[in-house]
Amino acid sequence: MGALAKIHASSSYRLAVLWLFYFPLVCALLSVIWAGPVALAEGVAFEQAYYWQLQTLTTSSLPLTAWSGPAGAGGIVITNMLAVLHQLILAVFVGLSAGPMIEPMLGRHAGSCGDKEGTLMVARTFKGFLLKLVVLYVTIALYAVLVSILLGGLLSLAEGWAFEDGFVQTLGAITSSGTTMPNTPVLETTAGWWAGFYVGIVAAAFLGLIIAVASVPLLGIDLSYDASPVVLAAPMLFLSAEQRTRLGIPDGCWARKSDVTFARGKTSPSAKDLDKL
Repeated sequence: MGALAKIHASSSYRLAVLWLFYFPLVCALLSVIWAGPVALAEGVAFEQAYYWQLQTLTTSSLPLTAWSGPAGAGGIVITNMLAVLHQLILAVFVGLSAGPMIEPMLGRHAGSCGDKEGTLMVARTFKGFLLKLVVLYVTIALYAVLVSILLGGLLSLAEGWAFEDGFVQTLGAITSSGTTMPNTPVLETTAGWWAGFYVGIVAAAFLGLIIAVASVPLLGIDLSYDASPVVLAAPMLFLSAEQRTRLGIPDGCWARKSDVTFARGKTSPSAKDLDKL
């Protein structure tokens, strides 16, 4: 039980780092690149364009700037190009979550929901799938409320709002409903901006992790990542120690493609093919 808990904690930690550090970092860097052309096309300050692009990339329903967005043809085209890039980035992060990062969490609570061959998040019978879908729905709803109490409370505190203003707006962002209380003010303080920014990040993470669980393990679909060029390019980031051991990847270093082996000691054909490129 101690080893299982350690694996689960490690997987949760890696998912948190992926979504709460690397995802906002990618969003921030891309916004810096794209904000210049938008600011030039729209004749607005770089800061306004940057915040708008950041809002687009994080899918935040909380306005991070008072600027209403591009109105000219050039700004609209550039922003929509960035929006497509956002969809691709979100899909990549969902894929990383659904594959190697979430795998250590899939073996917990075997036989739950009357599914003898399944686990809490992996269905092996149709009845098990339906019951686990209900469990997932209730779990998501509870977590959405709890996180909204925390982040919404911080947002209200930073902006001097009534608690319900921050709570409802945060809940609307996390659940993608976009709900707000009537006459909720816009963000005005630096602390409020940071709280609003991370509300958008957490909302994206919520959506990404829901898709990662519901679209793959919950359906009983098994994935293999041992031949993924992206995962193998940075195994220390994407794989747990147990996963690296299983694939024959040394600890403490980036793996060469030729280092990747199956647990049986045979070199993966896919890795060989990659070496020829």
